[in-house]
Amino acid sequence: MTRPLTVLDDTGRAVALSSRDFVAEGGEGRVYAQGGRAFKLYHDPARALAPAKAALLAQIGDARVLAPTGLLRDPDSGAVVGFEAPFLAGATPLCRLFARAFRDARGVGPEHVHAVLSGLAEVLGRAHALGLAVVDLNPLNVLVADDLRTPYLIDVDSWQAPGFPATAVMDAVRDRHAPPGRFGADTDWFSFAVLAFQLLVGVHPYRGAHPSLKTLDARMLANASAFRPEVTLPPSRLMAPSAIAEPLRAWLVATLDRGERAPLLVSALVAAAPLPTVRPRPRDGVVIALERGRVRLTDAATGRAVPLDLAAGAVAAHPDGRLFALVGAQVVEIRVRALGHELFATTRPLCQALPFATSLHAGLAVQRTPAGAWLFAFPGPGLVHQLRAPELDGYEVVDARLDGQRASFELTGPDGAPRALVVDFDGGWRGYGVAPGVPLDAGLSG
Repeated sequence: MTRPLTVLDDTGRAVALSSRDFVAEGGEGRVYAQGGRAFKLYHDPARALAPAKAALLAQIGDARVLAPTGLLRDPDSGAVVGFEAPFLAGATPLCRLFARAFRDARGVGPEHVHAVLSGLAEVLGRAHALGLAVVDLNPLNVLVADDLRTPYLIDVDSWQAPGFPATAVMDAVRDRHAPPGRFGADTDWFSFAVLAFQLLVGVHPYRGAHPSLKTLDARMLANASAFRPEVTLPPSRLMAPSAIAEPLRAWLVATLDRGERAPLLVSALVAAAPLPTVRPRPRDGVVIALERGRVRLTDAATGRAVPLDLAAGAVAAHPDGRLFALVGAQVVEIRVRALGHELFATTRPLCQALPFATSLHAGLAVQRTPAGAWLFAFPGPGLVHQLRAPELDGYEVVDARLDGQRASFELTGPDGAPRALVVDFDGGWRGYGVAPGVPLDAGLSG
């Protein structure tokens, strides 16, 4: 059966979905969004969410779990072809918080990281109390709101519920000590430990250089985590594993290095939370942030707000001072100028873009479409070049930066494996060459 672009929701109302509503495509289906509603349409309707499972998932009742709220049906046959769930606009995939450049640009400090981890731990506790298991708790299935503190879980239809065993988990967070196909609270807490370590240290706990164990499988089976002194991590890591505060560090060591499987008490995270970090401001320039869907500009020299009334889904800054925002279906450039002793901002459009499927980076935008990924390069004020980029198909962009005619990418693949890529554009910006890259901050290397 051809997947319909017009479906019926639980009220019998027709929902027409267009390419402008496209969000993402995965192995199971495509996701679209309108307003605050997300719609997942399965490639194979025979694998659609069962109504009984949807009812079980709804029991969790936590706003941070974007669980199915209704089924979608084919308007002709009445067969279930998908479901709808709340849609979180302006969210960031968790994996982007692993990159130093993103954290520095957006002011992410230890207090943000501990808030995210506390929220995830609370959600896991509630899910397990109901007999549910997340199973595929990976850095692409967790979104962080634009406050950079509140985590939200997506792809909830893949969770395990009583009578509905889960079948898949990303390799990077799969517990090698669990019997094949057996998932539950213990495997969830192992996956949580992997994500927590990455958020704190910036490196997967079983990556980095080990003198004898060279594969992820070998490292996990031997519990040879990055807490071991023989493991060498990149010098640009976010922090040393030994610097993680107790009692969180003790729990991570027990889980990742000794193979123990026990829940993490949220109180342990609260006890380990540091005081908010006070970051030194640069002497000049403008700091851009996104707060509750509105762009906020701050004069870095004075700390005063730069007037700008602009709703956006994403923002980014280039080291040369250029600022970008995704406003509806457009990428715009924000220009800040001085008038006497005051700064004022204006905007100009750069290009059209899918509002829910475009990520902004330093001088670049990446747009996912049903036909594949497209790359937008912004080499100078008011300039834009658009190219099809098949090398980015299926990857999440963790970090990216344009320097002259060279673009550097940090990517996360569908299996959770990192990849660094360099793209060198030709003189006319009509094509490019590709080479493996050195990670922008080495945070995902090894």
